[in-house]
Amino acid sequence: MAPRLIAEFKNAHPAATFQTEFKGTGYGVAALIGGLSDIAAASRTFTVNEQELARARNVQCNDYVIGFYSIAIVVNAGNSIGNLTRDQVRDIFTGVIQN
Repeated sequence: MAPRLIAEFKNAHPAATFQTEFKGTGYGVAALIGGLSDIAAASRTFTVNEQELARARNVQCNDYVIGFYSIAIVVNAGNSIGNLTRDQVRDIFTGVIQN
């Protein structure tokens, strides 16, 4: 999606320059916090650690959702866990819950 968004933006702002790298959310967030990037795409919200690091470096980031996708969590029928909330599943996959 990034190449199309860039092309549309450049139609209205031909002097704008972009350098794109497709390395994942963690890389983009680190580039924002480290002052190496002005914008980054992300497939998740900031982790607690990323939020704390941004605050410590006096970096304020705003998020704008322009699209989303769904994930199906498939669990083995023999798994003893049978009831997780959406927030618990998110926390497992973002590393907040580690056990």
